[in-house]
Order: sequence, then structure tokens, then C-alpha cells
Amino acid sequence: MKKTLFAALLALACTFTAKSQTKGTNAIGLGVSTEEYKDTYKGNSSSTTTNQKQNRYSLTYGYFFTDNARIKLSGFYGKQKFDQENSNYENSNSSFGGALALQKYYPLYKKFYAYTEGGLGYSQNRTKFVNFSDQQESKINLYSLNAGGGVAFFPFKHLALEANLLNASATYSKNSRDESPNRDFKGSSFNLSTSGSITNLGFNIYFLF
Repeated sequence: MKKTLFAALLALACTFTAKSQTKGTNAIGLGVSTEEYKDTYKGNSSSTTTNQKQNRYSLTYGYFFTDNARIKLSGFYGKQKFDQENSNYENSNSSFGGALALQKYYPLYKKFYAYTEGGLGYSQNRTKFVNFSDQQESKINLYSLNAGGGVAFFPFKHLALEANLLNASATYSKNSRDESPNRDFKGSSFNLSTSGSITNLGFNIYFLF
């Protein structure tokens, strides 16, 4: 009985202390964000209520092809709606996209690691604006080359926490806007951004198996 109990405790200890970022490990991260706002403006003779709802969902999968290095595939979908009660005004926005990246970890202290990553990304953003009989639609396709870094904490074998601290990217976008049956707009732009300070803070939770 004592030997069985000792073996169980030893196995449990190994589960909580063993390194998880080893070759063959899979990592899955899930994200859900829901926000809702409601504002009411009251005048002398009338009142106006504005509603805004925003939902965002993300999924990330990673595979450690060798110790302390993984390939990561991520995707997201978002929906936002803005409207005013008792009016014909409505603005909706939807977006989706994904990225493929290579991530490398460097040991700092015990279960704390620094990491760097680089990869390619794509996203599309669609906006629809309706005001009385007028309707406008726009679409933006964004292609990006990204590099970044941060810190990671592996408290248990099956759990990882990451904070994204530094980002640099080169992006190319193509956009179009349909303002009316007889007016179309198309354009493109290129942007290069880098920073030596902390930008675009992000926090992620991963489940490892």
C-alpha cells in the first residue's frame, strides 16, 4: 500500500515538474471575448439609445517539432454591431484571418522562458454602413510579415502562460469601397513599423498535451 501511494505521488510530482515544451508536444489556445455597451441620451423632447455589441473568437494550435521550438497556426473571427434605436442608422463590422509562425524558447530561470517568433499573416475586414436609404460597404485585405517576442511561464506540464511584449511588422493592404451603384473605390498601401519599446501587449493561455 505504501509503495503504491509513493508511486502515485511520484507520478503526480513528475506531471507537475516535467518539462512540457519538448519534441512531440501539442499546444491549443482558445480565446473568447464578448463586450456590450448601451448609452442613452435624453433631450428635452426625445431620447436616443445607442447599442454596441462585439464578439471575438480565436483558436491557436502549436506543435513542438523539437525541444523549445514549435510551429504555430492561429485563426480568429470577430463581429461588431453598432446601432441607434428608433432610427435607420446601423453600422456592422466583421473580420477574420489567420497566421503561421515559428516560435523559439530560451530558458531564463526555472520555468520562465523568453521567446521570439516570426511568420506570415492574413486578415480581412468588412464594414457595412446603413443610414436611411444610403448604404455603403468596404472591404480591406491585409497581408503581413511579423516578428515579435515576449516571456513565457510553464507552471505545470499541461499549462503555459505567455505575454507578448515586442512587435515589428511589414504590412500590405488592398481595400475597396462601394459607396453607391455608380461609385467604387479601390486602393492599396504599404506600412513598415518597428519599436524598441513595449507595444501591443498580449496575453495567451495554452493547454499542452
